[in-house]
Amino acid sequence: MKYKILELNIGNPSLERAQRQCGWLMEKNYDIYILTETRNSKGCFYISDYMESFGYQVIFPKTKGNNLGVMILSRPTLKNIDYMLEQNDELYGRFIKCSVEDINHAFDLVGIYIPSRNRQENKILRKKRFCDICLEKLSNVKDNLVLCGDYNVVSVNHIPHYSVYFQWEYQFLQKLTDMKLIDAHEYLHSDLQEYSWQGRTGNGYRYDYIHVYSSMKTMIKDCHYIHETRKGERKITDHSGIYMEFDTEKRGKKSE
Repeated sequence: MKYKILELNIGNPSLERAQRQCGWLMEKNYDIYILTETRNSKGCFYISDYMESFGYQVIFPKTKGNNLGVMILSRPTLKNIDYMLEQNDELYGRFIKCSVEDINHAFDLVGIYIPSRNRQENKILRKKRFCDICLEKLSNVKDNLVLCGDYNVVSVNHIPHYSVYFQWEYQFLQKLTDMKLIDAHEYLHSDLQEYSWQGRTGNGYRYDYIHVYSSMKTMIKDCHYIHETRKGERKITDHSGIYMEFDTEKRGKKSE
């Protein structure tokens, strides 16, 4: 079974921008969308209702107040949906785990949105707490995981190197590697430094990722960034999307 999967930070859109985003999503017609930076807002409710009307299953945990989260849209049926955190937790809605089953291979799909931060201590502690929760939850998922999201961290080897990150932020990606999770884009394009977001000074950051468990890496047929979502006439958000084509018939031997 082949799947076309896209992760995209939609930036909690206005109603007008949400309408344009839906037009773009339907034009692409991918199988699964993991949308990050969602909120209880008119724009996000429009996306939920619109995509559901065209046959997508919508998973949209309702965060409280101004808290942000993740929305998953899927043509394949998603089962075993788990939001992983209590609804009264300020981080609720940022971590969604579900499962996809077909005749070849069942796999777990996880969408995450790691909080951004500034220099305020409460924002730093909130981000570290969520990173720790993610790593703990992901350590219990073995051998069949597809992880997608806006991680709001970069690799220690990122070009250019940014010294503003704490060691635990740099270590997040390394700890995923230690769990035998493969960075799908890096697996196919190890010599290519890409950016999915650009700061006010013009510096680029690779914040958006798709990881798969190592024994599933032979299933990755394509993975690349789609920059038209944040550039030029088609701009619908300030992030590039990351796309992966995934074929469950192409599973290789289990990694040691």
